[in-house]
Amino acid sequence: MHHEELIYSLEQLDPDTPLTVSHIIAVLKCLEPVINKAKQDDPEQSAAKSDDDDLLNTNQLSEMLNVPVETLKYWRKISRGPLMTKTGKSVRYRLGDVRDYIKKHTVANTAQGRTLNLKEKKKALGIKSFALTADFDVCPVMLYGEQEVDFFESLEREEDPTGYRIYYSDTPFPLSDETKLKLQDVLKSHRIH
Repeated sequence: MHHEELIYSLEQLDPDTPLTVSHIIAVLKCLEPVINKAKQDDPEQSAAKSDDDDLLNTNQLSEMLNVPVETLKYWRKISRGPLMTKTGKSVRYRLGDVRDYIKKHTVANTAQGRTLNLKEKKKALGIKSFALTADFDVCPVMLYGEQEVDFFESLEREEDPTGYRIYYSDTPFPLSDETKLKLQDVLKSHRIH
């Protein structure tokens, strides 16, 4: 489900619906990429960085990122890695661009890392991709031992879950007929006449 659908579904819950810590953590993990993106886009945070225009050479960046110089050269050829500034044969990297690159590649788990790598491969091949900020679907499931149970179905169970999993996808998960009807009702009620 899209993160907005998750929020909508949570808003529709009865206020007395019991939530376990696992349920709350699962919801927060689903929304974490959206929250992180909002923090990155905060103009006050970016204005506070006075050294963003400082320049690094390839050797300095190699040390900072702990990657070989040859890797940085290869990344430049395939339009990967931090943005660079080139004057003649001299290549430099703005510290602000390096920070942005690091933030963009910071993920909460390996699933997000795989999704991010897929996004970069698609971009390099010229395939339109999705942003890890809003245009992705999440599917939170609660664990009962090894059994996976839909997040909202788990709220009806008597026993507490033993954990959770979050599945991310750049293609929409199929919506149930019930959810489609609910979303149609919401859209109808918000139409401007």
